[in-house]
Amino acid sequence: MRKALVVRAGSAIGRALIEKLVAQGTETVAFSGSDRKLGRMKETYAQVPGFHTVSGKARNADDLALAAEGVDVIFYGVYLTYDDKPEAVNRITRAVVDVAARTGAKVVRIEGNYCPIEDSSHMDGPNMLRIQSPELYGAFAKNTFVHYTLKKIAQAKPVNLPGRPSAQREYLYIPDAASRIIDLASRDSAFGGSWKLNSGATISVERLAAIAGEAVGIQPHLKPIGGWKLRLLYRFDRRASQLLNRYEGIDQQIPDNSLAYDGYAPVTPYEIGIAETIRGMLAK
Repeated sequence: MRKALVVRAGSAIGRALIEKLVAQGTETVAFSGSDRKLGRMKETYAQVPGFHTVSGKARNADDLALAAEGVDVIFYGVYLTYDDKPEAVNRITRAVVDVAARTGAKVVRIEGNYCPIEDSSHMDGPNMLRIQSPELYGAFAKNTFVHYTLKKIAQAKPVNLPGRPSAQREYLYIPDAASRIIDLASRDSAFGGSWKLNSGATISVERLAAIAGEAVGIQPHLKPIGGWKLRLLYRFDRRASQLLNRYEGIDQQIPDNSLAYDGYAPVTPYEIGIAETIRGMLAK
């Protein structure tokens, strides 16, 4: 990988990918619609000659084409947060695929567990790599269920949980996810297929909250939401019910033929990653 383009560079995974790419000496282009976020990146990487920023709309192929000149790989993440809308994601995907066809660049799509069952943004072809990720966590990961939980604990506030606190799920620390994504993208043999990142272990929200509580010296107060409150939420917010059902594993998943990728190194233990996340939140 000589030169990479990171679309939606201001997102949590975008920032982590840029940090890892720059560290390994890859010429890197950060693309975002936020001039404020790009400005901060310019300051951070001011002494890095191979780092560039381009401002534009991710759904606009012409904007992306300006940023993609000479790149080998285009990275973009979707459905890693619960606020991604299918219409917007599909427009971004079409723009990315269009630009890849123009430039000959490879495409890496990082897809989170908030992807709707009916999502139609399929990526096929020898230059396409689809990576499915567990829910990501870290100080800059926003708009996820785990972020909400950790943020409330950092603020010493009760946590209202629309789910089962004892359910075991996988989560992946963002720096670990970025390392694994770049490792996969560096392998020609990985393209043309779909891969699933594994965290190596599951954890319940109860245990996750306890670790976060220890980091700030409090006893977390978890308040599960159920009964009429949950029924009311489902009635008036269809997307909320879809997200919660998928998060809880109630819906049947799409037949999965993804290859499991465990990475070349152990992932950060939850005890360390969650504590670092809480400290990062407090520092902000």
